[in-house]
Amino acid sequence: MPTPPDHAELLKRTDYPVPPAAPLTDAERQIVARFGYWMEALTVGAIAPATPDQEHFVLAVRGMEDPTSAFELAWVKARETAAAAPPATLAAAAKRLEETRAAFLAAQQEYAFRQMDVMAKVRPELDALDAEALPRVKALQEEMARLEAALKDGVRAAGKNFYHRGFRVLYSRGRVTFDSKALQEYAVTHPDLNRFRKVGQPVVSLRYQTPGDFPAPPPPESTAVTEDH
Repeated sequence: MPTPPDHAELLKRTDYPVPPAAPLTDAERQIVARFGYWMEALTVGAIAPATPDQEHFVLAVRGMEDPTSAFELAWVKARETAAAAPPATLAAAAKRLEETRAAFLAAQQEYAFRQMDVMAKVRPELDALDAEALPRVKALQEEMARLEAALKDGVRAAGKNFYHRGFRVLYSRGRVTFDSKALQEYAVTHPDLNRFRKVGQPVVSLRYQTPGDFPAPPPPESTAVTEDH
């Protein structure tokens, strides 16, 4: 079976950064360094597995199967070590992100100010153009919205797709959903239901702080020695 192009492109990349503290054998370290970019893409879903072995690899590194192959064992060890990055490493990355974001915001603000200067010079012409053209644009937009709604209502009533030159109006049946909370409560007394339960991967989100968003972090504990009076 030929290697898919997206796989082949990643397989050309070598020298993946192997975590120094990872408890890998020399052979496993070579596997991660040589195939790390490709294995990482499989893990996060950037490329789709093309063989049963690759499908098992994805399940194993996501904790849904036991790792058995050399590739699976090496990648699981490397990922576990990277996930357990020491706070000093995270702090350094966070500081670099803070500095980069500050530079980005400053550059963004400078661009906005310069843009305002340029816009001020052409504002009279833009106002005249708005007064002349926007009423017609708005009227046509409103008519389009009315006609779109009418077409959707017609297709919903007919229960089938409608095709016309330049666009399609597609009909889909109502989506079936289940009440997750009620199912979890039901599973308490019907544990057999749990065999259909799947737990996804953890999700990490990052929120930038603006004044008033979050309370200030507590000050570090003082190490000063005080005397009793």
